[in-house]
Parts: sequence; C-alpha cells; structure tokens
Amino acid sequence: MQTYMFQNAAPAAARGGAMDADFDGGYADYSQFDATGQKSNDLYFYQLGKVDIPKNAKISLPIFSSNINYEDLYEVNIGDHVAFASNRQIFNQNEQKFDVYHALRLTNSYNTPLTTAPVFIQDENLNPLAQDQLNYTPVGGKVKIQLAKSPDIVIGNTEEETDRAERAKKVNNNFYSKVTIKGSIKIENLQNKAIQLNATKRINGLITKASDGGKIQKPGKYAGINSNTSAEWDLKIAEGETKTINYEYEVFVFP
Repeated sequence: MQTYMFQNAAPAAARGGAMDADFDGGYADYSQFDATGQKSNDLYFYQLGKVDIPKNAKISLPIFSSNINYEDLYEVNIGDHVAFASNRQIFNQNEQKFDVYHALRLTNSYNTPLTTAPVFIQDENLNPLAQDQLNYTPVGGKVKIQLAKSPDIVIGNTEEETDRAERAKKVNNNFYSKVTIKGSIKIENLQNKAIQLNATKRINGLITKASDGGKIQKPGKYAGINSNTSAEWDLKIAEGETKTINYEYEVFVFP
C-alpha cells in the first residue's frame, strides 16, 4: 500500500517559503509526536506550553503526528436530480454523468479527535498530491479526503415509475398519491485496474430497496411530507467492468 502524509501545514520548502542559508535539507522527525490535550464540552484543547514569537513573525507548531489506517477508493455522490416530489414526472438525461473523485478514507485510530482544518496531502517523497478540508472525526470514526476527479470512471443514473396508488395519504384534507420509482446506477470502470467505489444516492422520498448490499440511511429529516433518505454502496469494480446497481423508493405527490 502506498504511503501518504497528512498535515494541515506544509514545511517551508513545500510552501515555497524562505529557508535559512545554512539549511541542510533535513527535517525533524515528527513521525510519532504528541501534544497533551483535553476535551472540554464540545471543544478540544491542546497544551503547547510557552512559545516565544518574534514581533511580526509567524509560527507553525506540530500538535501531534501518528500513523493511521486508510483505504484508497473512489467516491460518487448522486443527488435527487429527478426531484419527483416536486416535478411529479421523470426526465432522464442519458448523457448526464456524475463526477467521481479519487479519495482516501481515513480511520481515526489515534487517541484524540481529528479537528476540522485544511489538510495537505503528500506522498512518501513529499510530492504534493492534493489539498482538502478534513472534517471533525471522533476517535474510531471515518472521514474521506478527496484527491482529484477521475473522468475514466463513468457513472449515469436513470429512474422509472413502476407503481402508483391514488389517494394513498391524507394530510390536512388533501389526498396524495404514493408513487413507487425504480432507479438504476450504471458504473463503467475504464481504468486498467480494479477499484473500490463508494457510491451514495440521496432521495427526497423513502428508499425501500437497495441492491448489492446497499445500506439505507434514514436521518429523520423531511422536505414537505416526504422523508429524506439515502443509500450507500461499497463496491469492488474490476478492470474494464460495467456494473448496474438498483434501488427503489416511494414518494408522495399531490395529483
């Protein structure tokens, strides 16, 4: 597995900053470094001790450094582009494709949370790869960091109505129809290697089925009388493989 370095401040050489004339090109070894910290309510504080900073100067201090586990994967997030709850009809755009990103999914195996901050990613040779935002991640939690778009993974999404029940629900003396819709997500891996793909589909409606081990999530949020739900898949896609995954959802609409 390839090695990556994650940090929210690059050394001066990587930033293009000025270096001392007698700098020998070496850096201190911060591969395992830890500053004392403690949680106070919803905040986490690090104790760095006394620090002398010259007037008009800037300083960057390491807080901690540790080896953590990660997964190399690709991800796609597909919203409710059909929006049947509001449009009440389906317009499939067969040429519409969705952005896929090469990403890293980190597992916080450290003993403190990862707090929200910009993150700068380098390979084992300190070559810059990407910059993204690292969201707050509790101990044991997972977080994804995007590296770059991957145009050689092509993904499309179409839907079709499969059933309709008239006057299925009454709200404030208004009757709503319950419409059942089947959706398909077509995945084409044009890379010359197998990939791990994390795909998420969000719907303003109740997802009831998801093929290929998809996990349905119901956050308890509503838009009108319809709940917002999502389905998430972790898929292994072989080199040159074309794969279709399916889902089904129910949505209430005013006739």
